[in-house]
Formats: sequence, structure tokens, C-alpha cells
Amino acid sequence: MHNMRKVFIYFLFISVTINHVFATVLINPATQGGFEAGTSFAANGWTEVNGAQTNKWWSKTPGNPATPFAGTNCAYVSDHATGNTYNYNIGNTSVVHFYRDITIPAGEPYLSFSFYYKGQGESSYDYIRVYNVSTGVTPVAGTQVGSGQIGGDYNLVGSNWTLVSQTFCATPGTTIRLVFSWINDGSVGTQFPGAIDNISLQSSSVAPPCNLGTGVTNVVALPYASGAGTTCGAVNDLTTSNTTVCGSSLYLGGEDRVWIFTPLTSGTVTINLTSSGTYTGLMLYDGCPLLGVCTPGGTAVCCVGNATGSSGDKTISFCAKANHTYYLILDSWPAPNCNPYSNLTISAPAGSCVTNTDCTQGTTVCNSSPFTGNASGYGCTQELNAGNQGCLSLEHQSSWYLFSPATTGNLGLTIAPNSGIDYDFAIWGPYPPGSNSGTICPPAVPPIRCSFASGGATFGQTGSYDTGIGHSVHSVPQFAPPVPAYTDGIGNTLNGWVPGIQATAGQVYILLIDNFTANTTPFNLTWSLSGGGYP
Repeated sequence: MHNMRKVFIYFLFISVTINHVFATVLINPATQGGFEAGTSFAANGWTEVNGAQTNKWWSKTPGNPATPFAGTNCAYVSDHATGNTYNYNIGNTSVVHFYRDITIPAGEPYLSFSFYYKGQGESSYDYIRVYNVSTGVTPVAGTQVGSGQIGGDYNLVGSNWTLVSQTFCATPGTTIRLVFSWINDGSVGTQFPGAIDNISLQSSSVAPPCNLGTGVTNVVALPYASGAGTTCGAVNDLTTSNTTVCGSSLYLGGEDRVWIFTPLTSGTVTINLTSSGTYTGLMLYDGCPLLGVCTPGGTAVCCVGNATGSSGDKTISFCAKANHTYYLILDSWPAPNCNPYSNLTISAPAGSCVTNTDCTQGTTVCNSSPFTGNASGYGCTQELNAGNQGCLSLEHQSSWYLFSPATTGNLGLTIAPNSGIDYDFAIWGPYPPGSNSGTICPPAVPPIRCSFASGGATFGQTGSYDTGIGHSVHSVPQFAPPVPAYTDGIGNTLNGWVPGIQATAGQVYILLIDNFTANTTPFNLTWSLSGGGYP
């Protein structure tokens, strides 16, 4: 009966697919997606990563103790030595994974993804997570994957099999890695642990519609001024369940309005919100912000910038591209649920500008002159992950640079933000002479210099919010070879400074400067050079 049920589910899945739109089946829920093609993960095309963790992923038949959703098998977590029980050890921390690689067919960037899960666990601590990452990210037992999460945390449903359906995008011709993780801390929790069945993935050439609900304004021309208005009555159409998070997910909880505009020329565009309300959030996208809706080129929507916080007034300034369609969301923390505004203005593009919020578009530093930088978001791609971020914790408002010393010597730099602003940074390298953003971005390994010290800790020890490398007093030692790495992590005893680099002429480095405060405040960068070391 169970096998007939799984066949019927697959028949229904194919029927719906054919009647709706042509799609390519990438993971079949009745076979490898339901763990019915064999008695192990490997036999079903998956790789499990359990290591020496106490709680492990299992997929076995006969004798599967988790009672599959359909068929005779499923993936489940167990602390039993041979997987014969469906329980987990609540007192031992575990992070385990299983994954597979999927190549996206030509011309089909739109992905429809679903699976069934069950398990109780513990809210915020014991749960299933799912990730879409590049093949350069290899899951490690005991370590969370980091970026690329699809949806939220899956738990708290007990023994009830629960359907999850998501849409997302991928670049045709590339290979993605789909990762399922079980994560639990070492205290509290309720049986049962996570279980997964009937994983389905299909690709399509047809984009889902960009239906943003009520409160949408199509801006005819720039500059634009809205005049007085309110989000009250505009309905909470855009939430974390259907919208790409740009900045903080906390600001997708209230009623929302959307402005859609397409600049005819490139240049700097400034958006100003004037509001007497509180806890407003502006989020700006290049492309439709709905999950699973890609840009015409087939790439996922780009988070261009965001401005959130307790005040009502907000500003975003960004480098607009001609003939790109931008979507601006005005939302709020759900307390208050909505806000009035006296005006929202969008300027016409002015001057020339450079976008370096992604490593692949990083600015090449050509000389040792000081410069000023700023960013309104993390760009089109969240390029930091557990494998390359070192002491950092993802991107917030980030600027990427590439530099290469013209002569051999000691190299330092100072990042000076305005008072009270927390800037972090990381440096990767050295890379061979001639390396460029197309060959070394994003970084594949942890940085050689890194600071994640809080602004308060830095100020408390140095009397300044400045951070950087090669300080004559606060960097110990002041300069050092590129390796081993030096890190200044979180904590009240850390000062934001690490040793400078004893650099070799011609070698290439990547520099990331990230505004952790995420308030679009600029920084100034100056070089400290001795015995050569000029970029």
C-alpha cells in the first residue's frame, strides 16, 4: 500500500507539472528523493556527513524506525550505533548533514523545491535546516553551513509529516549543492529528532509571476516624490516566507508598500523617506523580491541596499544601472504594524559611480592615496560562508577591494568610521601576480587578517573607533608575514587591530570592509607604508 501511495504521489506530481508548465525533474520524490533507490544515502545519490557526532543521519530499509511518509524508507536522525531507533541524544551537541549536487539545465533557472519533514526538537536550538550552496562549500560534521539557507528552521511538528514548498533560482549550466542539516545544542529538547522524505526538485524555463499584492506604485519617471501616505491598510503581503531578505528579516513583519522604477541612465540615485513613525525599514532590490523569481538573465534577485532602525526617516544611496528595474519595499518591525510618511523621494541618476558590494565587482586600488567608501547592502550575492568568513559573520553593508603592492615592504591600513559605527574587515591572500576578481572571487579559504571586534570594545581600548592592520601601538606585532593568520574576534578585551602584512611586490590581496552597524555611514581608508609596500 505504501509503495502504491508513493507511485500515486509521483503520478500526481507529474500530472500537475505537465498541466501547469513544462519542467525538468531533477530529484524524483518517488525514488532517490524518497530514498527508495537503495538502502543507503550513497545508493540514492546522496552523501552523508556524520563524522564522530553523537546524533547521525540514517537511511535504511528494511527496519526503518521513523515510519516514512511514503514507501519503505526516509532519512532520519538517530543516536543508535546502527540507526535502529528514532531518538536523539539531547545532552550532546551535534551538527550533521547529507547533500547532493544538481546541474541546472540550460534555459531553466526557475526551481520548484519541496519535501516532507517531521520532528519536535527545541525551538531555536534543535532543528533541520536546508541550504543551496556552491560546490565549493563542503559540509563538515560539527560545523554549520552558514549562508545559502532556504526557508527557516524546521522543527516543532512532532510526528506529523509536514510539507515544505519553496521556489528559488539558479544559473543554468552551473551545479548547485543541496544540503540538509540536523543541528542540536547540548541541553533541553523533545523527541523526536528530524526526519526527511519525498524530496522533489524541478526546473523550469517559465518564471513565476511577480505578484506583490496591494500597495504597489509604478513610478513613471525620475525624479519622483510620493507625497504624504501610510502603510496602514496596505496589508502585510511581503513576509520572510515569500520575500528575499535584504538586511534584517525583522522588518518584513508589518504592512508594506512597494515602488517599482526603472532608471533610463546609470548613476547615483538617492532615496529619502520622511516619516514621523518608528521602526521603519526600506529594502531595495534589483529584480522582483519574491523568492524564486529571477532576473531576466536567470540570476537571483539582488539585494541592492537597506536602511532599518528605530527612527522613521531613512536614506539609501546606490549606484543605479540603466534599464534595470528596481523594487523598493517600505515595511516595518511588526510593532508598530504600520507607519505614516510625509514623503518618499527617489532622485534621478546623477554622475558616475562604481558598485563594489560583490567581490566579483571589487574595486582595484591603484595607488596609496586615501579613499572614502560606503555601501548600502551586501550586493547580489552573500559571498561569506562558514568556509571563508573567518572571524566575520556574513556580509551586512560591504565593500570589496583588490590591491597589489608595487614594492616589497610593510603594509598597514586604517579604516576610520564616524563615531559609534562598528566596521569590521578581512584580508585574503596572497594570490599570484596577475590574479583578478574573475579568478579569485569569492575567497575559498579563511582570511589571513580579520577583525570582528565590536565598536565599543575598540573604543574602550584605543579611544577611537578606528580599526585596521599595522598600528604602531595596538598591533602586536606591528607587522608579520602573511601566514599564519591573525584574528581579532568578538569580545570586550579586543581592540580591532591585527598585525600589518610583510608584503611581496606583485602579489594580490582581497580586502572586505563591512559596516556591521548597517546604517550606510561611510568610512575613510588610509595606508601606512614602510620599507616599500605601496599598493
